[in-house]
Formats: sequence, structure tokens, C-alpha cells
Amino acid sequence: MFDDVRDAAGLRQGLAVTGPQQYGASASSTVEAMIGPITAAYVRLGHPPEQARAAATLLVSGPCGLGQDHLVTRDVARTDAAADRLIDGATAASG
Repeated sequence: MFDDVRDAAGLRQGLAVTGPQQYGASASSTVEAMIGPITAAYVRLGHPPEQARAAATLLVSGPCGLGQDHLVTRDVARTDAAADRLIDGATAASG
């Protein structure tokens, strides 16, 4: 899944949490802009609102953490397996 990631140094630098005073509000609104519509889609598919929001959060934030893990550890098999589980969970029917 992460084989095309080549600029590890640039990505690590971009992932650093720097300047929360300057960038915090923008970062929060960006995350919310992604989570909101995905939450709405999960609700339309029959997921309860709280579970829908949690699932949307996992779908938005999970790949970021997995990408960073891949860059740091270079453990392709483990991070790809985790990505597959994330995708499977994100597409599972409402329970």
C-alpha cells in the first residue's frame, strides 16, 4: 500500500506537530472537513451517529499513522496487513 512513498524525510518533516498556535485551527478544520461527510455517509448506511463518527475518524486518521509507521519501521508486511484490516473494517456492514 505504501510502496510509492519515497520522500521519507519530507513526509517526516510534514508530519511533525510544529506551530500549533499557527496551524492548529486550520489542521482541526481540515480533519473535520474530511470526517463530516464520511460520518454522514456511514449514517446513511445505517450506522448509529457515534459509531459513524468513530469509523470516519479511523478511516481519515488511520492511514496517516500507518504511513508514518511504514516510513519509520520499513515493515511492509505488517503495515500493509494493518491497512487491509483498516479497509475491511471501514467497509463492513453495520452491526
